[in-house]
Amino acid sequence: MQLEDLGTKLDIDITGALARFSGVKPLYVKYLKRFAVDPTFTAYEAAVSAQDPKGLEESAHALKGICGNLGLTSLYQAYSRQVALVRAGDSAAAFSEADAVIHAARQCRQLLAELA
Repeated sequence: MQLEDLGTKLDIDITGALARFSGVKPLYVKYLKRFAVDPTFTAYEAAVSAQDPKGLEESAHALKGICGNLGLTSLYQAYSRQVALVRAGDSAAAFSEADAVIHAARQCRQLLAELA
């Protein structure tokens, strides 16, 4: 799959992200592919599984930053919401949304792994 094809499959801001990568498309693609295997997602899944609010906040915060830089808009918003919920003391709400976030992230990671 080519970078240009992602816009039809993901909520992604390729133009904005490329600007953050100084317009260097190969570098941007390299980091998109790295996100597909980033261990922070595994830490997020473990925190959800263990019902660990601190682990959820830390991993979601890191993923929020990564997704923001990569232009992965929907995931950025989902992780931002999770961080805000935990920080507001509503961990139960954050955990109740976690399965949907995990599903969306897995789909995104699968697509990014297919980048050429």
